[in-house]
This record gives sequence, C-alpha cells and structure tokens, in this order.
Amino acid sequence: MRTDAAGRASHRGGSVAGLLAALLLALGLGGCTSAGVVYDRVDWIVAWYVDGFVSLDDAQDEQLRGLVAETMEWHRRTQLPRYVALLDELAAEAGAPVDAATVARRYAEVEELLDVVLVRVTPGAAALLATLTPAQREELAASFADDNEELREEYSGSTPDERAAQRTRAALKTMQRFYGRLSPAQRALVTARLAPLADVSEQWLERRQHWQERFLGILAAPPAGGLAEALRDIALDPDQFDSPGYREQVEANRRAVFGMLAELSATLTPEQRRHARRKLEGYSKDLRAIAARG
Repeated sequence: MRTDAAGRASHRGGSVAGLLAALLLALGLGGCTSAGVVYDRVDWIVAWYVDGFVSLDDAQDEQLRGLVAETMEWHRRTQLPRYVALLDELAAEAGAPVDAATVARRYAEVEELLDVVLVRVTPGAAALLATLTPAQREELAASFADDNEELREEYSGSTPDERAAQRTRAALKTMQRFYGRLSPAQRALVTARLAPLADVSEQWLERRQHWQERFLGILAAPPAGGLAEALRDIALDPDQFDSPGYREQVEANRRAVFGMLAELSATLTPEQRRHARRKLEGYSKDLRAIAARG
C-alpha cells in the first residue's frame, strides 16, 4: 500500500478525500519539521493537488481557496489544541515501554481527529463539487483512470517480495528518524515482525477503484439525501468498498504493526527515548505556536 498520504490518500479512497488528506498532512500530522511553513502554504498545496485531477475555472478556484482558508482558521482555533494535548501525552509516554493496546488506542485517537476534519470540510467540498461541469467530471474520471493505471503498472512491475522489502526499508527509515539509529537487534526485530504481513496491494487498488466509481456516480446523480451526506458517507466509511477478506487482512496487518511497535518500545535505550521525546515536544511546540496566532 502506498504511504504518501497527500499523493494517494490510501485510507480514504481518493479525490475529495485525497484533497482532504493533503490538507490534513499540511495541518501538522505528517511529521513536518516546520509546520508553520506548511500551514502558510496550504492554499497552494491544495490548489496544486486538485489541479492534478481537474481544472477549475476562476470562480471555482476562488471557492476552493475560500473553503481552505475557512477550514484552516477553524482548525487552528479548535483542533490544534487537541493535537498539542495528544503530542504532549505521547511525549510523556515516550519515557517508558508501551503495550500494543496503548499503540492501538493512540492510533484510534489520531483517526478520530482526521474524521473530525472530514466531517467539517465535506459540506464545503460538496458545494464546490456540485459546480463541476460534465466536461470537468469527465476530466476527473480520466485522471482517476490514469492514476490507477500508473499504480497498477508500479505494482505489476514488482513482486510481493520486492514490495515487502520496500515496506521494511520505509519502516526502518521512519523508526530511525523518530528514535535515532537502531541497533542490529532492533532492525532485525522490525524486519522479522513485518515479514509476515499480507500483501494487500491488489485488493487496495480494487477498493480504490470502487470508491472512485461510487464517487463519480454521486457527482453525476446526487441522491435524494443530498451530495454532502453521500460524500460524508463514503469518506467516513471507505470500508464499505472492501473486497471479501480484505478488511480481515488489513486488521491483522495492523495488529502485527502495533505489536511490533510495542516490542520495539521495550528495547529502546534511554538515548532513543530522549530522541523520541524531543521529536514529539518539537512538534507540540510548533503546533502550539500556530494555535496561538491571533
């Protein structure tokens, strides 16, 4: 599965959800070392992302920028304090080992924060999407098809073993960015725990395509309940597009990763714990400064 949230929006499916993922990444959950710089460029980031899928006219572009500006102001006032509180709690927890249940609980808290933004932004996104012309919807469908073909070629060009090796390299890089240099034993632990993960690339691509088909169908013929409600449904419940067995594999992979993180936590040295705490405190400081802007 792709890990670039802004580029692929793997958790939420694509399109508007992808736009939202780009926004969420810019809101400080992407581990950016300079959250303020990203915050001040969100309008450009979102416009660039949307332009990769569909060309907006001047009025639509202005509407998009207004939506982003309003969302950012709301987010700064109401959500960043929640992020700061969570980061402070995580920093306090970094000094001791954590179990898999704690990792799972923290993961759920982050997902809840993301869902709050999805709920907030969906009505405005729906209003913008309602203005798309048939030609723009066709352009959007063609962009989806091109993007999916690119992904399919990428996956067909590598074996499951190659994808597993890439996944492990990415995980080790992330762990070392957060904890500092890992020992050979720690690297071996991460590698061993990730090796059995199920390769769900094909099922994810199929799910993504089903999500997009439903999204395009909603745009072409909004249901009686309204466009915003329909978009919120598919954004908050992308699991409805899972193929048989996919969700079970994803959940099993997730439990394995949570277990790996808990095991790794128990092996951390005092210096590695300090490194993680400094990282978290740095993120908290950056976001607290943004939240304090008048």
